[in-house]
Amino acid sequence: TSEESMGRLAVDGEAWVNALATKEQALRALESDLDALKVRNETLQGLLDSVREDADQSKAQLKVLEAEKSNLQTAIDNAENEADRLTSNMNQQKESFKSELEVARKKCRDQEQELEKLRPELSVVQTQTIALKEAIESMEARAAKASA
Repeated sequence: TSEESMGRLAVDGEAWVNALATKEQALRALESDLDALKVRNETLQGLLDSVREDADQSKAQLKVLEAEKSNLQTAIDNAENEADRLTSNMNQQKESFKSELEVARKKCRDQEQELEKLRPELSVVQTQTIALKEAIESMEARAAKASA
């Protein structure tokens, strides 16, 4: 019958309106979620941009530090080379001084030996000098007596 048909149609229409309202609420909820995701996406994009900027700055700082490291390594290498050169020079001087010292010691030993050889002669000369002095004093005393 038509009343039944109308009733069903009213029920179907109401169900359809309820379903539409539910879908509209779901759509609003999805739009709200989409807005929240957009905000989150913008925030994440900002963070990503910040991280990229930090990474770029870190890369630039790393290049500067690598250049400084290279300069320091060059300075260290130069200092080590200079230290090696100075050590070599010092060792050469040390060897030269050792040789000169050995020559001087030998010369000193030779002079000591020569001195030891001359000691008996010196003793004889000292004895002769004393004897001559006594002879001169004696002659002067005799000369003084003779002239008196």
